Amino acid sequence: MELAGGKVDDTANKWFIGKPKDEIWTLKYDRLWQNTPEDLRTLELYEKISKTVMQPGMAKVVDQPLIEVPEGTEGAKTVTLNSGERVTYMDNGFGTINTEDNKFLGSFQPKWIGGFTTTFIYKNWQLNSFVYARMGNMYMDCYKLMVVV
Repeated sequence: MELAGGKVDDTANKWFIGKPKDEIWTLKYDRLWQNTPEDLRTLELYEKISKTVMQPGMAKVVDQPLIEVPEGTEGAKTVTLNSGERVTYMDNGFGTINTEDNKFLGSFQPKWIGGFTTTFIYKNWQLNSFVYARMGNMYMDCYKLMVVV
């Protein structure tokens, strides 16, 4: 099938060619930034490379890996940290948080749906039960989305 204007995903609306429209593509969070030397160095790199300011205690977005290379490597960029350390890295998108960093988290469509019903009758008593399940899908609690500020 050929699309008018070519095959272009609509990343702003999170619509991707060949994928259901209710899939969940969003930033994936790894952990919280800590007040350790390694994390503080990485936070400073984010600030120097992309002007993105984050602090310990904030959520850490899963980003492209930082690829450090020897100084003078072709296509590499260099930044100088406040400590005077020079960091030379390959520009692979590290430090820039955009739609390229979105990850597939799941879908609202269940992988399977099932139900079970049973009836128990004894003399003039009747007991009915029904169990319904939707498994393998993500759940969005709209109430929490409205309440969380």
